[in-house]
Amino acid sequence: MKTRTLIALFSACVLNLALLAVPSLAAGNSTLDFDSLRKDYGNPMVEINLSKQLIGLLGSLTKNENPELAELTANIENITVRVYQLDTNADKAIALVDKTTKALKKDKWEPIVSVSEPDSKVRIFSKTKNNIMDGLVVMVVGQEPKDGKPKGEAVFINIVGQIDPARIGELTAALDI
Repeated sequence: MKTRTLIALFSACVLNLALLAVPSLAAGNSTLDFDSLRKDYGNPMVEINLSKQLIGLLGSLTKNENPELAELTANIENITVRVYQLDTNADKAIALVDKTTKALKKDKWEPIVSVSEPDSKVRIFSKTKNNIMDGLVVMVVGQEPKDGKPKGEAVFINIVGQIDPARIGELTAALDI
């Protein structure tokens, strides 16, 4: 599978899930910092910072119309998304994936997806406590040469909070997806 297709597939799925607050979330104060890549790749193409207050506002705005969504987002603390355009080599982004992977494994996060190709990596981790997902971290870096120059994206998602994985189906039904 081409790296660009892999990135698009994972990015679309995960961004939809993150923006809809479907899966949850990076445990407690485990908000990860992916902003260090700014010095190498510039400002992110996509930058999402949803705090507990903003997520709570979403829940309160939809409470009457969609009480399931309001209930399921009640324990979400934070959603952070960064998408960087890679017009130079992906080494710094891949190094951040490797560093974060090592730290998550040390903290006993469970690897869900691990894909490695030349110039690309995909890592998805979750942390579960008492059958409740405490955290989700998604990292996708991929690059392919285009017109003789490296082109690609680095996608980093960190969701903090709690949701019962068994209730994800309820949320997707409530959102009609």
